[in-house]
Amino acid sequence: MFRESIGQFIPEQWAALYVPKNKGLNEYVNRLLREIGVRDAGEFDRTDMSKGVINIVSARGEDVPQRVDDCIRRGETAYGLTGDDLFDEYMLGASNSPLGVLNTYDWFDSSAQFNRPALCLLNRSGLIPDSSPPVSIAVNRKYERSSRLFLSQRLQSRGIQFSVAAYAGDTENTVVEGTHDWCVEVVYRGDKSPDSAMSRAGLKVAEVVRFSDISLIGRKIINPWEEEYRRIAAVAENPTGSSTSKLLRDKNEVCKKFGEESAEFVRAFTQEAGMPEEFNDVVYALMVAAAKLQIPWAEIEADLKSRWK
Repeated sequence: MFRESIGQFIPEQWAALYVPKNKGLNEYVNRLLREIGVRDAGEFDRTDMSKGVINIVSARGEDVPQRVDDCIRRGETAYGLTGDDLFDEYMLGASNSPLGVLNTYDWFDSSAQFNRPALCLLNRSGLIPDSSPPVSIAVNRKYERSSRLFLSQRLQSRGIQFSVAAYAGDTENTVVEGTHDWCVEVVYRGDKSPDSAMSRAGLKVAEVVRFSDISLIGRKIINPWEEEYRRIAAVAENPTGSSTSKLLRDKNEVCKKFGEESAEFVRAFTQEAGMPEEFNDVVYALMVAAAKLQIPWAEIEADLKSRWK
C-alpha cells in the first residue's frame, strides 16, 4: 500500500507530532510512522532532501486534535496523527479551529470485520425497523456528536423516537443488561472474532455510521500563497540552516536566484513544458525578496486587489 512521505506535508525543520497512546491506535500509528519515513529519534527527509526532526508526543487519540490546536494558537509548530473519526468529532464542536486534514492514510487490517475500525449502530436484530416504539440508545462519549448527528438524520426520517445516553465505553453491556435497547460503538474484530465485545454481547451491526482511517492534521491552509509567504517570513525572523535562510542573508543572492528562476520559466514557457513548477519557483523567489524587506503579506494582497477595477 502506497504511503506518502510525511516530509511532503511538514516543511519545517523541527515540529512536534502528537500521536495516540490508546493501545490499538498507538500500535497502528507506530507502524505507519515507519512506513511514511519517520526514522529513529524522529528524523525524516524534507522535500529538499535536508533532514528534519519530529518530537513525538503521546496523548489520547481523542485529545490529539485539541493538543495540536492548543500549540498552533500559542504560535508553535505542531501536527497530529489520529483517527479521522476522532478528528471529525472534535471539529463538530470546534467551528473556529485553525486545524485541517493535510493527508489521510488508509487503515487496512484483514482481521477486522470491515478491514478498519467502524463506528456502528448495534442491536440484537441487526436491522433498523421501519417503525418502532421509542428506543433508548447508549453511545460512546468519544463519538457523541457524530452519533447524535447520525441518529437524528437516520432515525427521525423514519419517525423513530429515541433517547441518548453517553458512556466512556462498554456500551454493548448496557444493552446486555437491559438498560438500553441499542448502542453506537466502534466495531473492530466484530463477527470475525468470538471474543470481540460485539460477539460476546450477542449484538449485530444494524448500520455503519462511518469508517475510520488515520489523518495527519495541522494548520488548515486556506490561502496557499499566504501560507507559503508566512513560512518564508518565519524563516526570515528565525534563521535556520535551510536554503531559504541562506538566500535571505544576502540581497545579491536573492537577485541571482530570481534571475535563474526567471530564465528557467522562460525556457519552460517556450518549450510548453514544466510550467507549474517553474511558475512556483519564480513566485518563491519573489516572496523571498519581499520577506527580506519585511513587507507584510496584507500589503501585497491590498495592492493586487486595488487593480481589480
